Amino acid sequence: MLLIILRHLNYHRFEVTVLVMNDVGALYCDFHRLPVRIVSVIPIGDGLWAKLKYKLIYRWLPIWLVAKWVVPQLGIDMYVAFVEGVCTKLLASLHRVKKVAWVHSDLIQLPWTLEKGIYQNREKEIKAYKQFDKVICVSHSVERMMCEHYGLEKVCTIYNPIDESDIEKKKELPCTIEVDENVFNIVAIGRLTRPKGFDHLLPIVKKLMQEEVKFKVYILGEGEERKALERQQHELRLDDVVSMPGFIANPYSILKNMQLLVCPSIAEGYSLVIAEALYLGVPVISMDCSGPSELLEKERFGELCSDWEHFYSAIKRAMVEKNYFIDLQQRAVQRKSFFSTLQTVKEIENLLG
Repeated sequence: MLLIILRHLNYHRFEVTVLVMNDVGALYCDFHRLPVRIVSVIPIGDGLWAKLKYKLIYRWLPIWLVAKWVVPQLGIDMYVAFVEGVCTKLLASLHRVKKVAWVHSDLIQLPWTLEKGIYQNREKEIKAYKQFDKVICVSHSVERMMCEHYGLEKVCTIYNPIDESDIEKKKELPCTIEVDENVFNIVAIGRLTRPKGFDHLLPIVKKLMQEEVKFKVYILGEGEERKALERQQHELRLDDVVSMPGFIANPYSILKNMQLLVCPSIAEGYSLVIAEALYLGVPVISMDCSGPSELLEKERFGELCSDWEHFYSAIKRAMVEKNYFIDLQQRAVQRKSFFSTLQTVKEIENLLG
């Protein structure tokens, strides 16, 4: 999402510095093509010093001292904590500067910042967020959560942008995985983590194999649950039906060739994957959690499922009932006009000043 915003930002109005812990990752080249200054806290190749620096930052030093050490202090008019956790905690410790925080997930449903020990308790996290001049949430449900449970007042919602021009260009590129056009193709996209619910999806795929319809499921993404999911896939004998090719830099050439996107997430602040599928006119079936519910407007633009049995039956219907599948397609196509990168980035620019 940050990459999309920076691609469309008005650089006549803003001069941007991006502070990263490590200047690596799948999107490394994309960021370095932008007219921004990138500051890496822990440069790659520092060896023992890099390991020591990591421990100093994440374990040993008080957060205010870390901020004084690693955060650029000169020539910055506004600081933006673009992700929850350490980034937010770090910038919250800065005083007498303008600060904005972004919140992408429901921290009550998924209290990962507490589980990872970034904050000792909820009260300390609330105190950190109250140091910011503005908190931007990616959905109205996340905004309500921050108001009701964190007691914040200076909160607003700006939906995550999708990059329409990038999608249009990349969807026409050659598909990087082999897709069997003679079967019903289903895709799920996201990090391989427990909240994404892929461990619930696999038993449903096993159950769907009882149907006469030939199908294939593609799970695109990488993460710490890969080994557990591969083990589950093997135990359920799904090797011929489920493909997990890992992170795909261009998912759009794959997504446009899918009959269905499924989202088994237990919790989502806002689902870029669902937004991109709807933009491409791909039908969506999702578990009913805050982000997807808002994107699909309850069920106006897709199917929301209250439990795993409902999730299974909805996917089955899409596979075997032609009229239901066509209805899902039509609902997805109707949502396309909702998305506007330029409008979203303009909202962000106005907020940042």
